[in-house]
Amino acid sequence: MLQRVGLDAETLEKYPHEFSGGQRQRIGIARALVTHPDFVLCDEPISALDVSIQAQVVNMLEDLQQDMGLTYLFVAHDLSMVRHISHRIAVMYAGHIAEISPAKELYRHPAHPYTQALLSAIPIPNPQRARQTQRIRLQGDPPDPVAELPGCPFASRCSRCTPRCTRERPALEPVSGQHLAACFEK
Repeated sequence: MLQRVGLDAETLEKYPHEFSGGQRQRIGIARALVTHPDFVLCDEPISALDVSIQAQVVNMLEDLQQDMGLTYLFVAHDLSMVRHISHRIAVMYAGHIAEISPAKELYRHPAHPYTQALLSAIPIPNPQRARQTQRIRLQGDPPDPVAELPGCPFASRCSRCTPRCTRERPALEPVSGQHLAACFEK
C-alpha cells in the first residue's frame, strides 16, 4: 500500500519526525486504504500542505479512487479544491446542511444565501474580473454552536431573513433536479 501512495519500502525504517507533511499525509492515506474499504472519509486531507503537494495528493486520491473503486466524503475548506474533486457538494453552516447539489450546478447557481456568500469569497486570479465581482460580506455573529435555536441557523446573518426564518427551521427542498436548499426565500 505504501508503494500505491508513492512511498518506498524504506519508509518502514524511518521515525515519524523524519517525514515531511506530504509524506505523513500519504502514510495516513495508506493506513486508511490497507483494509480495502469502499468508502473513505477524507477530513481535510490537503490542509497544511503547500500547493504543489496538495495537487500531488489530490491526483493520487483521484487515481486511487479510479483504481480501487472508492467513494470519498471529502471534507475541506478550500473551495477551489472541493470544486475540482467533487461530483456532489453539501454546504454546511453551524452543523446543518444548507445546500446540496451536483458540483457544477452549485457553483453556477447557488441557492442558499450562505452558499452565495461563501462562493463570493473565492479569490479570483484575474484582477479585471475580480473588480467586477461583488463579494458578499456577512453581517452579525454566527450562532452559538451548542445552542439549539428554533429557526434557521443562518437567520442572524442572512440578508433575506423573515420572521418565519427565526421561528422555523427550513427543510432541504428541491431547487431543481438534484439541487436542494434549506431556505424559505430561495
